[in-house]
Amino acid sequence: MADRKWKVGAINGAPYIGAALIGCWVSDPLNNWFGRRGEIFITSIILILTPIGSGFSQNWYQLFAIRLVLGIGMGAKAATVPMYAAELSPAVVRGALVMGWQLWTAFGIFIGTCANAVVKDVSTYAK
Repeated sequence: MADRKWKVGAINGAPYIGAALIGCWVSDPLNNWFGRRGEIFITSIILILTPIGSGFSQNWYQLFAIRLVLGIGMGAKAATVPMYAAELSPAVVRGALVMGWQLWTAFGIFIGTCANAVVKDVSTYAK
């Protein structure tokens, strides 16, 4: 049972590990090579393909790896989009737009946590 909890924790934390250790750090080289719009496009493709790949994973190793790649895309996107929004927005609303990005990111994490809490004991009852 403890081994299962460790695996579930690693899989759930993989996107944040990928974002912190790799994603945020590769955003600068990606911005230099492809520009802000190109980097956002590339990370958007990553963020579309990785959930699809998660659905086809056969074991926890594959799911962990896919979620690490998801985190790389999340980290690079999260480091670029607020800067791009600030560069394009008028000075009057610049702070509100950038703060809105952070607010809705946090709200999305909250909704995901709520969804996990709703289904956390499903495997217990599905026997």
